Amino acid sequence: MNKLNTILVVLLLLPALRAPAQDLVRLKEGKGLIKGEIIVENDEKVVLIDHMGKTVTVAQIDIERLRRGKGLHPKTLERLEAVTEKTADNLFAVAAWAAEEKGLKRDSQRIARRVLVLDPEHKKARALLGHVKGLDVWYPDAETAQAAVEEKMTADGYVFASGGWIRLERAGDLASHPEDWMLIDDFWWRPLAEVMKERGYELWRKEWYPPDQKHLIPLCREYTDKLGSEFHGAEKGTALVFSCLGRSEAMGTAESLVKARAWFCETFKTAEHGRRRNLADAPGSLTLIVQNQRQLEKFADTYRGPYQISGDDIAFQIRLKMILWRDLGHAHQADDNLWRHQIVSQLGGRLMQWYWHEGSDLPAWLWIASAHHAEVAVFGGARVPYVARTEYDDPTADEAVTSRDIRRAREMVKDLVKQKKSVSIRTLFGKPFNGMTKDDDNVGLVLMQFLLEKHEEAFLKFLSGTRSGNVWERWDSYLGKSMEDIEGEFKSWL
Repeated sequence: MNKLNTILVVLLLLPALRAPAQDLVRLKEGKGLIKGEIIVENDEKVVLIDHMGKTVTVAQIDIERLRRGKGLHPKTLERLEAVTEKTADNLFAVAAWAAEEKGLKRDSQRIARRVLVLDPEHKKARALLGHVKGLDVWYPDAETAQAAVEEKMTADGYVFASGGWIRLERAGDLASHPEDWMLIDDFWWRPLAEVMKERGYELWRKEWYPPDQKHLIPLCREYTDKLGSEFHGAEKGTALVFSCLGRSEAMGTAESLVKARAWFCETFKTAEHGRRRNLADAPGSLTLIVQNQRQLEKFADTYRGPYQISGDDIAFQIRLKMILWRDLGHAHQADDNLWRHQIVSQLGGRLMQWYWHEGSDLPAWLWIASAHHAEVAVFGGARVPYVARTEYDDPTADEAVTSRDIRRAREMVKDLVKQKKSVSIRTLFGKPFNGMTKDDDNVGLVLMQFLLEKHEEAFLKFLSGTRSGNVWERWDSYLGKSMEDIEGEFKSWL
């Protein structure tokens, strides 16, 4: 970079510079009009950044008239002032932000042009400005690029088809199998497989896996071979998912699990209160979505040893259309209409098991309430029944009928309290899983919300702290009030 360009870069990055949105410089003797953003003006010259991100220098003696436009918005200037390291990428981050802000599109384009002064090949800045590259030359838009290169491309044996150039002899392939082609830079058509391999992708059963997901393919192949149907995988954060329903379903499930875990870790402050490990990072979850009960049984038979699946309750789990194993392993039938909720709900409950102190068994209501809150965090409502299905609305009915968000559950508990049918907190703590009713389920969901809102610090220590003893002694120790006193507060809060 020569000395002049170095000076220009420094000037255009000065955060306090009140540069206009579009300046006009009219040259003498009818030699034209230059539009751009003035970054240097002195007695000798004017320097502008033009609409293509190039710097243009004009001698003052050649200028007939100069007109300045409107300056950058104060919000944009504030963002620029916060940029400490003046790199093209950091400056582009401000341009990308402005592009999403109402009324700041012009600011976004101006900053993108500044990026091009630093890096003329910055593809994201070019894309934001709508620039198109043709034959190694950048043009302001696709139409201009098309007109500029048409003669040469035609002479070289190309034809224009479906919005891009392709060799004449391959045009028929594009027309008959468009899915096998990719439009590059809004200009060239290239074979999809060729481009993806160049970018490090690998093909598995008609799905391209990016470089950071290619390691999933051997397991996809293993599950496909051993379980008898096609599996695809996805990994996001601590969630590893394989699905018989395709890669998009695997990715969607992984995203749901990541969202549920983020809710849990934020709500229960696991980085501060987690005893054994930071649950944001470990243990990871492995989830399989299988077709039906036959495939679930086959999975249990095949992986009982490798995954250390307990055989004691395996028949019971299969009746529930799932198999659970150590850490956070979970296989679930896709023909269960609640499978999406079930996978998220189970994670919410099992994370609470990891979080709970080791001195005594986790009370059933706490597991279930955590499971339901995970559902609410991801889907907006809880649907999974943890009591006999006859105790619930028909789970195949419309979601608006069966789904309970916090507000609806709270109204239901208020009605129970008015009718004096609400179970006491002390009784709730003593109930096992097979003793919970629909009413208990709702009371637990809402009680957890109350404790998180009104007694957060003490409640989190009660759940994860080190002192043991029975649950009632532990409650008195950490909450500082009896269950009956807290129950009075709970009813008032309702």
